[in-house]
Amino acid sequence: MKKTILITEAQQRVILCELANKEIDSTIGENDKLVKRIASQASEQIKFDLSILGTFSLAIGGLMGPLEKFIRGEYPQMSTMEISLLLAGVGFQYMLDNKVPLSKLIQKIKKDGLYDIYQKVLKKSDVLKDSFLSFVDSLGVSVKKTANIMGYTFLIPLIPLIYNMVTNGQFNENDTVEIIKRLSGFVGLNYGGIGLKELLSLMINRFRSENN
Repeated sequence: MKKTILITEAQQRVILCELANKEIDSTIGENDKLVKRIASQASEQIKFDLSILGTFSLAIGGLMGPLEKFIRGEYPQMSTMEISLLLAGVGFQYMLDNKVPLSKLIQKIKKDGLYDIYQKVLKKSDVLKDSFLSFVDSLGVSVKKTANIMGYTFLIPLIPLIYNMVTNGQFNENDTVEIIKRLSGFVGLNYGGIGLKELLSLMINRFRSENN
């Protein structure tokens, strides 16, 4: 005779929250690996150290993943090395003191006949960036108020996860606190970091209100 194992709603929430934390860890970890791979492969091609790009993997990783998928979808014939070259060129567009590395990257991109594609990928990055900023603005958070809002683009691939959990009724206030703590650890902010805390709270409240 089979036994039916029942779990309480509280136990179910703990399990779901832990699964969400694992998915957050996985997504951010994959983005980190992607950006470091891009930096390494692009460095090899231009004979110039681009490892500094890897230190910004959290900030730009949320853009790099969707852009890589865009390139592979639009240009399936492109090699991983070519894609890394293009994405490194895009990544350095968002960094300060980028003149020397960006110049070397653009030179190599042009030499390899990839400049037209690079321009299209750059435009796609602008679309993603502007969409994210518009979303943030719609939450009532002034872009000017949050000094480095681009540093939160790592949230882009996590928005569907958070949306699904909230609209499925799997999120309560305690879960929100745990997710904020989790992400604060990645971005180097303490729990009181008003930027991330405010942004996530407003996002979750928006999704919850839309589902009511």
